[in-house]
Amino acid sequence: MDALLVALEKERKDLYDFLSTFECLYAMHFLADILQKVTDLSLRFQKDYVDVTTIHGIVTSTILCIKDEYLDERVIDLNAAQRGIGGYPIMPDHGASNGYMHALRTSLKGDMFFGQKITRDVEGVDFHKALDFQFKYAKKLCECLEKCFV
Repeated sequence: MDALLVALEKERKDLYDFLSTFECLYAMHFLADILQKVTDLSLRFQKDYVDVTTIHGIVTSTILCIKDEYLDERVIDLNAAQRGIGGYPIMPDHGASNGYMHALRTSLKGDMFFGQKITRDVEGVDFHKALDFQFKYAKKLCECLEKCFV
């Protein structure tokens, strides 16, 4: 992602301005993580031999994992929240410990992402919008999986 931002900064400023926002970076990292779970589930269904009696358990396990990693309703009070470099809110520990969200958390230093300046809101409005997207997407995904398989 950082190499893409470097290239776009010179070639496509309009696209760079959109992709270098905290909301966009957060959404892309979140989607990369959660869609990996959907991919893993899909690959299990594509095996040559699928025991239909295990489908319920496999889907339920995936739903519980998504709920645990992305729907854990952490109460975030931006007025009392811990602030990191530059006074920006610290991201909660959502996602897998070795996933893309973790990589974003460890690579984001204030308003810098791998040496690239990104657009962030010190008040945390973009942070709340990103979390809102995460919760809505993960909740809808779980609802759809439950409706189709459980």
